[in-house]
Amino acid sequence: MKQSAQSLRFFWGITGFLLVFTMIHLWGVNSAFAGTCPENLVGIGKAEMPAGNNHVTASLHGDNDGIRVGPNPFTPNNNGFNDFVRFDFSGADAVTGYQVRIFDMNGKQVRSLAANGQSEIIWDGTDNGGSVLKPGIYLYLIERNSRVIRRGSVTLAL
Repeated sequence: MKQSAQSLRFFWGITGFLLVFTMIHLWGVNSAFAGTCPENLVGIGKAEMPAGNNHVTASLHGDNDGIRVGPNPFTPNNNGFNDFVRFDFSGADAVTGYQVRIFDMNGKQVRSLAANGQSEIIWDGTDNGGSVLKPGIYLYLIERNSRVIRRGSVTLAL
């Protein structure tokens, strides 16, 4: 066989393999976003995309504690879409008495929020003084009765 024919056959063999690998990878990503992939393959999150909708709604589930945190990322730009992050305790065993503390990446507490008898806490991306925080990753602690229930992070984007 000529050298050029061998090179061409090798090229198409590698290209075909890469094409199949890419298609399998993309199928997995699309399945995850379509909600057909099991949660443990996606990580700690699950995304759902209803038919005819061009928005992805992502919600985080962790440790099966019934607490939902989302959307993540959120964009507090007052456009009516993902303007705040919701810490929802309605699926937990106890739905009251929660406190959420928000920290910047330097470990400085920037916001403290209490449920005040409600089953959810909403954070609008502001600090304790009411100033809008810079875009970035913020860490949170969810506590109940002075005991940490969950740790995590949310991304504030603009």
